[in-house]
Amino acid sequence: WTKVNIHKITNTREDLIFDNDGIISVEQSTQNKSKIMYKDIKQVKETKEIILIISKAGYTTFFERKNVESNDLEKLKQFFDKQNILWEKSICNIF
Repeated sequence: WTKVNIHKITNTREDLIFDNDGIISVEQSTQNKSKIMYKDIKQVKETKEIILIISKAGYTTFFERKNVESNDLEKLKQFFDKQNILWEKSICNIF
């Protein structure tokens, strides 16, 4: 596990907590939690504004780039690369 100093990334709907084996999504209004295991992540798409995480089952979550430091984003990219999770850059926000 590559230590990333992002414990919570807040976007408009939820907090994302990156822990040792997956990403925990906590909905702000209801405190409902769900978790995506890293082994279940199919790919990550990066645009100018958002980072979209897509599971093999089709579940998606995202966070806004403005809510993460660039050095922490690089650490996440390196971690996902070590896990053989495809990280793609996209020139548009429509997938």
